[in-house]
Amino acid sequence: MKIDWHSDPLTRETPVNSSFRKTQNVRRTLVALCGPEFRFDHDMIAYVDSHQPETLGAIADYWLARRRAIG
Repeated sequence: MKIDWHSDPLTRETPVNSSFRKTQNVRRTLVALCGPEFRFDHDMIAYVDSHQPETLGAIADYWLARRRAIG
């Protein structure tokens, strides 16, 4: 499945594949899912680059779990 990370509509179910790019469209989607404090910080980039998340929802869940753990 080819995804245009710049313009396709993205949801929690959007698969994260080898063509994944951290575009403004991706950031907007993750801000909508996680809240305005979402950032691609070092840990988030490492998590995404590890190829563990299968969907944008998994990335959002990871971010939210980290935020809860931090306090």
